[in-house]
Amino acid sequence: MADGQDIALVTVRVVDGNGRTVPTASEEVVFTVSGSGRLLGVGNGNPASLEPDKASRRRVFNGRCLAIVQASGGKGTIAITARAAGLRPAVATLVAR
Repeated sequence: MADGQDIALVTVRVVDGNGRTVPTASEEVVFTVSGSGRLLGVGNGNPASLEPDKASRRRVFNGRCLAIVQASGGKGTIAITARAAGLRPAVATLVAR
């Protein structure tokens, strides 16, 4: 919702040419959020990771990582972009109502 209370967990997977998750991937993913939302933090499920959770980047673990996004309090579109060196960028779009 656009009340600034709800969050979305946006998962990124590094996949091969057949769409299968690459469990050995370790690329660093950089997230940007634009529109009616903001990036609260990142994660990857690795209990040994020393990377900060309140950041805009995270290395994938077992081929996955995630961004925690919150509506900024207004209605509208939220665009989340994930970029990593050597990989195509990905964009997810959410709508805050």
